[in-house]
Amino acid sequence: MHQRMTSFLSFLLISGLLVACGGGRLSTRDASQRLKPVESLPEREQSQMPINLSIHIAQVANATSSYGNFIELFINGKAIAPEDAENNLKSSYRYNLRLQPGVYDVLAKYHVVGFWKERVFEISTDEPVKILPGQRTDLTVKLEKDSRGFLQQNQNQFTIRYAAIDEPVYLQTPVTAVPATPSRKASAKIESAQPAEIVEVREKAPNPATEIQQSAQIGGVTLQINTMPIGADIYVDDRFVGQSPVRAVVNGGEGHVIQIARSGYREHLKVLDAGDLSGKTDLQIIVRLEKDE
Repeated sequence: MHQRMTSFLSFLLISGLLVACGGGRLSTRDASQRLKPVESLPEREQSQMPINLSIHIAQVANATSSYGNFIELFINGKAIAPEDAENNLKSSYRYNLRLQPGVYDVLAKYHVVGFWKERVFEISTDEPVKILPGQRTDLTVKLEKDSRGFLQQNQNQFTIRYAAIDEPVYLQTPVTAVPATPSRKASAKIESAQPAEIVEVREKAPNPATEIQQSAQIGGVTLQINTMPIGADIYVDDRFVGQSPVRAVVNGGEGHVIQIARSGYREHLKVLDAGDLSGKTDLQIIVRLEKDE
């Protein structure tokens, strides 16, 4: 009899625990936090989802102190490739991703090359990077460097900004308080006037013809730059002037650096000093590019 009573009480206790625990079921709140997809969506359907994490790292490489420097980006320990192809003159690194809502670890490494020993600087965040439903997370940093290409102190952190999914991506830290009538030289696009007006700063695609016209001056030398094959990207003093064949007007009283890059070929660097340009009004440069094996 005593044994029957003990078994009956045990049954009641277990039944009560099952009822209290909901039979092992998750609440809708717990399910939202703990359940993961059994598989990812097909790539075609993923591409239709809005971008919810945008990362922009500016002023990475140039033709002088930062030639060949580059960025590595890691999210949750996984290396992420940038949107565009990398080269020794790549100044801006961009990453646009579609991630599930949650908290992510984001770390970038800035590599300084060209010395006896490569040096690496870490670029981190001062708070967790959150991906929120219906919002986009923007991470931006503009590298401030010394004459060796090294990062200056206190310049190793991303700026984090949360915005609506359909809000334009800021390529630089947004600024406020702009003149009501901007000058013709202003490079910022001003949105419609509203309280606490925000200026959206966009990088403009270079216009070689305009650059040449603006650069023309007394003592200027016109460079005619041709390559074999044609279609190479041409940079003069770290400024994109167009694809070969192209013309650019430079100051004949000083030296200049020309970089030539084309996919599948080795990059070419040509240095002109003031003596090369002295007394000239034009100079033709022809470069035969070597295939990158």
